[in-house]
Formats: sequence, structure tokens, C-alpha cells
Amino acid sequence: MKTKIFGGNKAGFDLFIFLLILGFFIFTISGIVSGNRSQKEDREPVIREIVYWKRIALQNESYPDAWVKLAINWQKLNKTDLSKMAISKARKMDPSRKDIEDIEEQLNLRYNE
Repeated sequence: MKTKIFGGNKAGFDLFIFLLILGFFIFTISGIVSGNRSQKEDREPVIREIVYWKRIALQNESYPDAWVKLAINWQKLNKTDLSKMAISKARKMDPSRKDIEDIEEQLNLRYNE
């Protein structure tokens, strides 16, 4: 005796379930792909900023503001080690500047001293 589901046979129901799962899978994958594309587009301006400030920092290594900008932008990309290195360089160049210390605290880059 065959079980009737949805007015058809079990094979039809199995096909329906398979297509439903396949559709969900395709929907999920397309969301992931578009999310990655969106993240990449969000990162591009930050990467351009990094390239710009790297060039400035290398041309004038004693310019602390360039290192601060690098620290901020690297932190936006979750490159904490690079960000710490840049803010540390900026503080060594001008240890009396309170604004550099404030940015360091805002970015949560203080070393455990």
C-alpha cells in the first residue's frame, strides 16, 4: 500500500522537500556572497587611506599624524598589531601630545603597562 501525500506519491513529496532545501541553500549562499561583496566594498576606502598614509609616513617618518591615521585605519580592518605599532611610533615622536594618547585609548590600544 502506497502512502499518498499532497495528492501524489512519496516520490513527489521527496522531490518537493529536496527542492525546498535546495532553494534555501541557494538563498543562503547568495546572501553570503553578496555580504562578502559588500564587506569588500566597505574595506576599499579604508585600504586607500592606508596606502595614502603609508606613503606620507615613509616620506616623512617624523610626522606623527600619519602614524595616527595609520593606526586608526588599521584598527578599522582589525589589524590590531599594526595599529599598536603605528600609535606607539606616533607617541614616541611626540610623547607630550594628549590627542595621540586619547586616540590610543579610544582605539583600546594601550599596552598593559
